[in-house]
Amino acid sequence: MNKSYKNLCLISTTSLISFIIGVALGPLVVGVFLELIFPRHSQEQEAKAFFYRTMNALFEGTYNPEDGSVSPQFMNAFKKYEPRLGK
Repeated sequence: MNKSYKNLCLISTTSLISFIIGVALGPLVVGVFLELIFPRHSQEQEAKAFFYRTMNALFEGTYNPEDGSVSPQFMNAFKKYEPRLGK
């Protein structure tokens, strides 16, 4: 076997292995990268969960105002508009 044929085989094998690793790990790397750049998805879920937990507690009368998780201005507005909100 001549030297150029060995180099061609080595380059082809290395390229094939790199391609397979890229296909296998590419989506994972892209997902992590996007989560680092756009973390708002999980923040939006946390905000929605907080909103619904708080609203359920307010309507059920189990909300503890000393918990301090909502502002006094919000509590005043909620008490003002509660009759219009329905159950």
